[in-house]
Amino acid sequence: MIWLGIRDVLLIGAVECFLLFIVIMALSYNNKRANYLLAALTGLHGYRFLLWFLLISGAQFSWHIIPLLILTMATAPTLYFYVIKLTEPDYRFKRKDLLHLLPPLLVTAAAVSYGLYQHPELMTLPSQTIISILTNGIGGMLYKVIQLGYAIAALRALSRHQQLLRQGLSQLEQINLDWLRLLWSFVALSAIIFMATHLICVILGIDGYKFRLWAEVITIQFVVLCITLGGLRQPIIFTHKVKQALSDIDTPITAQSKQHKKAKYQRSGLNEEKLDILWDRVDQLFRQEMAYTNNELNLTNLAELAEVKPQELSQAINSKTGHSFYELVNGYRVEAAKALLEDPKQDGRKLLDIAMEVGFNSLSTFHRYFKSRYGQTPSQIRQQRTITAQTGS
Repeated sequence: MIWLGIRDVLLIGAVECFLLFIVIMALSYNNKRANYLLAALTGLHGYRFLLWFLLISGAQFSWHIIPLLILTMATAPTLYFYVIKLTEPDYRFKRKDLLHLLPPLLVTAAAVSYGLYQHPELMTLPSQTIISILTNGIGGMLYKVIQLGYAIAALRALSRHQQLLRQGLSQLEQINLDWLRLLWSFVALSAIIFMATHLICVILGIDGYKFRLWAEVITIQFVVLCITLGGLRQPIIFTHKVKQALSDIDTPITAQSKQHKKAKYQRSGLNEEKLDILWDRVDQLFRQEMAYTNNELNLTNLAELAEVKPQELSQAINSKTGHSFYELVNGYRVEAAKALLEDPKQDGRKLLDIAMEVGFNSLSTFHRYFKSRYGQTPSQIRQQRTITAQTGS
């Protein structure tokens, strides 16, 4: 009965993925090149579901199943390059990128070799038995290792992306790709759980193939739906304004890039005295002119207000505070918000009104950053002031 159930789910999953492929290709008006990879991903998963459906239905492919398996393992590299195209819009594929085909090839070769070692008659067995042997043994484990490796690489790329944005922008909503970071974290966690359950089954001598197949199918459908919805809703990240704000930014991600930035600053011509003067001007823009209330404030237009080059402003911020531009601006914003929350005259105002007044675009970002700064939510700060006023302590 379970096989009848899984057949239905696989067929529905295949149809769903192929329909999503068509939708993505038809509606890819934002991030078009990245969405081509997204369409390829849904197509590969649809093909994978269809292949499993045919095998469980009794279709016979003999050894021809092996090259088909290689294609189904290309999903992790495809999703990784989707991340790269979103975070590096000018990225162009190179010949060396073909090396990403090696992991699926090596995994398939290892799985076949191990399968032949255990079952010399492997290629004469029914297709369903072949696929079970190849994916239920070392092949399935190695595929999850590859998936985990690409998850780590993608999460590192997303981390670099967020660090870069923080150097020149004060608002990151919709462009920091938090949804994609969470999705890749889920992929990594599912790979770890799969490998752990597989090892437990091997140690206990349990055949957990059907259970893992169900788990794999459900996981894939969840990932495909999430990434399709997220991808189609994702606005263009690197607009002209964002590119301009980030054009002169060097993000100190590694020790080597930190040394490069330090050497660059030494050649910039800004000594400590000039940095002090520039920083005083920046502090004046925030405290007296309240530049942070501009919810689209970025490094470029703040540099225009300070009448300096963006590179010099970036140097002053990093040298004087050790924080990114994002942290600096939002620090002033929550400081101003806290002052409003502690003012009895502002008790009737909604938190969203206060958040918008000081420059935040969303209440969730305001809450998150406020709590990270003060260890309490805005509501708790307001409530604490009210209690203090009532008790007189």
